[in-house]
Amino acid sequence: MAKNKQKVNKKNDSVYNKKGKVQETPIGVSKVIKCVIAVFIVFGLFYLLTLYLTDRNLRSSVKVSEARIQYEIILAGESFQQNGNDYMILYFDEENIGDYSTALSEYNDKKSKTSLYKCYTNEALNKKFVSKDVNKNPEKAEDLRVEENTLIRFKDHKVVEYITGKDAIISYLKSL
Repeated sequence: MAKNKQKVNKKNDSVYNKKGKVQETPIGVSKVIKCVIAVFIVFGLFYLLTLYLTDRNLRSSVKVSEARIQYEIILAGESFQQNGNDYMILYFDEENIGDYSTALSEYNDKKSKTSLYKCYTNEALNKKFVSKDVNKNPEKAEDLRVEENTLIRFKDHKVVEYITGKDAIISYLKSL
């Protein structure tokens, strides 16, 4: 039996058989280990870089404060459902809050027993309650129709006072 003689090209480590076809040399185990180690090093660097960047972002981000539920701003549909026997609701456009800010802060400083809620008439859920045809004696939320700049006082979940107009509301709040 004749042995297959093979020529080796030293420049590119290709092996030629008798027919002149190129035979690939088997990859050495050391080359595979080096490739695997290189891949782990690259992934490790990406992991460390990610940890560094996220830790830096967490330190520089805004501090999270405790959630606080506010009960001062309500929807118009909840007008007859507020806690307490005596409360008032001020219906106005949120953009006009500056007009009422002084009167509201003075009223809150008095610490009156009558709770005062705000209802923004420009919110989508409240728009169906705003109308030029007002109902000054509604018995339930579905009957409620207010103009902008309206203050309603409720006792035992019934309307007892209905005040319209910015100046009238401000003077009423100051008189309490």
